[in-house]
Amino acid sequence: MLTIIQSIILGLIQGITEFIPVSSSAHLAIIEKFWGIQVPVAFNMVLHVATLIAILIVFWKDIINIIKEFFSFKLKSENFKVAVYIIIACIFTAIIGFSFKSLFKSFFTNLSIIGFALLITTFFLFMTKIKIKSKNLNFLNSVFVGISQGLALIPGISRSGSTISTGLILGIPKEKAIKFSFLIAIPAIIGAMIFEFKELTLSNINFVYVLVGFLIALIISYIFLKLLIKIVQNQKLHYFAYYTLALGLFLIIYSLII
Repeated sequence: MLTIIQSIILGLIQGITEFIPVSSSAHLAIIEKFWGIQVPVAFNMVLHVATLIAILIVFWKDIINIIKEFFSFKLKSENFKVAVYIIIACIFTAIIGFSFKSLFKSFFTNLSIIGFALLITTFFLFMTKIKIKSKNLNFLNSVFVGISQGLALIPGISRSGSTISTGLILGIPKEKAIKFSFLIAIPAIIGAMIFEFKELTLSNINFVYVLVGFLIALIISYIFLKLLIKIVQNQKLHYFAYYTLALGLFLIIYSLII
């Protein structure tokens, strides 16, 4: 059973690392390794619900407009097209998730693989320094961003980092790249929770501790999501590459020595 301190720390780490491009799954795997624990599926699901709610709060206007125009079949509207691109991206995410779920899950206990995955995140982040001519979001772009989200199931590859970076590298304007990254995260997070549901057990769960972790993750997620938006707008996303590079190299060296 998790202690109250562990619940607080996990809530903080989930809230911080889910949105800034340093890979929340990598940090969860590192904590499990060094603490010698396995975070209960129920607790992990609650933390993801918290981050999902944070996305809904920040982008609720966009979400409502997209849903309205999609079901109104306003085929020429920007929001209808975005809805279609979200579906396309999530289809490719799901294909990768279904195909490699067991393989990716096995990586959670391998620090060297997580380290190399963090180096991939580093590459994505450094690539955002390249100036690309702006292009509109289109079918092909949504496919590549969806693939990036699917590969982010590998612990160490940041979901926000890979999807936003892919969008920017493809020339999608900053505002659209950010929004698209988090709009496609909504069905992805829901889908992941549905698949985790079969592993759900409520034994050895302290609901007070879970609530504490949830509230902390929700508040911190909201703060850091707003912060990330400003960072991307100011073209500072590549700054996180130095952290992922250092952590990735540390994990690789550590796994070779220990």
